[in-house]
Amino acid sequence: AHAVSVKLGEAAGISYSEIAARAYECGRTELAIKLLEFEPRSGEQVPLLLKMKRSQLALSKSIESGDTDLVYTVVTYLKNEMNRGDFFMTLRNQPVALSLYRQFCKHQEQDTLKDLFNQDDDHQELGNFYVKASYKEKKLEARLSLLQSAVDEYNKAKNEFAAKATEEEMKLLRFQRRLDEEKGEALLGLSLQETLHALLTSNFHKQAEQLYRDFRVPDKRVSELEL
Repeated sequence: AHAVSVKLGEAAGISYSEIAARAYECGRTELAIKLLEFEPRSGEQVPLLLKMKRSQLALSKSIESGDTDLVYTVVTYLKNEMNRGDFFMTLRNQPVALSLYRQFCKHQEQDTLKDLFNQDDDHQELGNFYVKASYKEKKLEARLSLLQSAVDEYNKAKNEFAAKATEEEMKLLRFQRRLDEEKGEALLGLSLQETLHALLTSNFHKQAEQLYRDFRVPDKRVSELEL
């Protein structure tokens, strides 16, 4: 390949990818790969590497190019060609590709994003995933179930603050549901401050007092809400 490069080095308009493609067609795969090293255009290198089933090398070359579209092309190819476990393992070894794929999954494939977090034992991100998913649920029981999953993951991540905050959110939702059923108030989904304000405005002072005691709301804050 080096000898070919030396001979063609001064020739104008030479496409190493075309020569490499011809070498591959003639059964000279290793020569084709070496020739592609002299091809300066990643957009020409990568498709041929994929055609030659050199997907790992194609992924590395696409990342080196800095062309995100090219990286996505290779990642999509890998996803279709590999089993799920091997695909995730390949991405774990290429942080740039993994980061780009996570961004894609956030908008397009939420379930795949969860699988990625599971594969990495990333309990913090799994907790965040379940919390975000809970906001999309209209049924309270489904939302509470997702929040409980978030608590479990935060505990595994040893994030006591996030676990406690999520438990408080669950407690508030249950409190709101009970009052909605008993008093006909539309409280479900309101923040703690909004719930207190609504109760005080509706003259449900006993329930408001219970709420600020349960959630340890400072007296000064309650006084401000009563104004």
